[in-house]
Amino acid sequence: MDKSRLYPTGEIDHIEFIRGYCYTKSVVDTWKRKTRKGDVIRSPRLRIYGSQDIVYHIDQYFAKNIGTTPKKPALHTTKQGDCWVIYYLSIKEIPVLVSILELSQKSIQKQ
Repeated sequence: MDKSRLYPTGEIDHIEFIRGYCYTKSVVDTWKRKTRKGDVIRSPRLRIYGSQDIVYHIDQYFAKNIGTTPKKPALHTTKQGDCWVIYYLSIKEIPVLVSILELSQKSIQKQ
């Protein structure tokens, strides 16, 4: 895993780095949630995996430049090792992020 990888420093095009990184290290899918009325519906979500430093800086870029709500990276443990993940669950934020990251609509998977 990319446990110790750091976010690049210096003169870089941040959005291009983030696009390239998210192309291989993110998932757009759906999750089940309950409405206030108790109905169960599916909503989109975006998950970005990586080292704590990288997902933190990606989230900070989104919060500062796109206006998303800051997220707290969560530790994700698997048999292969530990990594960090940030979850975007907002119905308003997902379409904006998907269009900015140029993620294909075909990448949206149903679970």
